[in-house]
Amino acid sequence: ALHADPALEGEADAGDLLLDLARLLGDGLDDLPRAIGRLRQISARSPRAIEGRALEAEYCERLGDLTGASRAYARVREAVELGWARHRDALLALRRGAEFEERRGEIAMAERHLYAALSLAPSDPELRDAYRRVAALSSGRRESPSTEPRGTPAGSGAQIE
Repeated sequence: ALHADPALEGEADAGDLLLDLARLLGDGLDDLPRAIGRLRQISARSPRAIEGRALEAEYCERLGDLTGASRAYARVREAVELGWARHRDALLALRRGAEFEERRGEIAMAERHLYAALSLAPSDPELRDAYRRVAALSSGRRESPSTEPRGTPAGSGAQIE
């Protein structure tokens, strides 16, 4: 496979292998702890990092490791905030992370995930509605359909790839 940056070629190959191994361990052998260990070895520079963090969060949730899942979702959000990830996998992981955090009662974290997701898809009406609803919960207000998101997410002009 051709890569834009030859220095990242090894990162891509290692990320692919670690992701495949983790899926085999987690889904095939139901060895979630070892699968999570492999997923955590995927470099943040790997093109597969977001997919790896999202799967790590899913496996942590299945194990009941809510702190581990929260940290994995936070790493997805940080990658988006830093501009390292601007694709659909990141958007889906942020939405899932927001739902996870809201179920846990961590409304401020859910709001942060949705805010980062808006930087990827600022025109998505469902995402805007979810952000407004969670922001209203965060500030203690009742949900108001006319409430606009606070500020403009950094990079909101960028579209997902």
